[in-house]
Amino acid sequence: MTNAAVPAGPPSMRRAVVGVAEDLNPGAFAFVMATSAVSTLLAEGGATAGSAILLWIAIVGYVVLWVGYLWRMAYRWQRFRAELAVPSAFAFLTVVAASEVLAARLGLDQHYGAAITLTAIGAAGWLVLGYGVPLFLICSGHTLPLRRVNGTWLIWALATQSLAVATADLAQSSEPSA
Repeated sequence: MTNAAVPAGPPSMRRAVVGVAEDLNPGAFAFVMATSAVSTLLAEGGATAGSAILLWIAIVGYVVLWVGYLWRMAYRWQRFRAELAVPSAFAFLTVVAASEVLAARLGLDQHYGAAITLTAIGAAGWLVLGYGVPLFLICSGHTLPLRRVNGTWLIWALATQSLAVATADLAQSSEPSA
């Protein structure tokens, strides 16, 4: 491990940060997706203060999780790659769903630039992961017994639906008003 891979700070703090990043669950972005969804419901119900607090929690969580994922890709690539070749790899599609649900929430507040950016990130993730995860599974050479198939495969559909919703929301907001 190089010093560039480890954040500065006391040795125990460094170990803790590296440990968290190394063990980051592939489905960690589900937290951002759910927080953004609740924020949206609160905003639509008129609870603007609660909605704003949850929106900021979702935004900070999104950024922190991306830093963790990028660190893992850069410094623990073999482990990251191995996690893409197992049936639970569909959990990585929570990145797409989180991007799209957060985009829809930001679009609700007319933050269209951020919403478009997140929608583009989610769409790129959907293309890469939506085709890449099944391809990794097929090419891994492992037989996949049905007992290893779990609910994470449903995130594939959820990611697709969230992409459709965010895109439709942006398209609706770009229509000229009558």
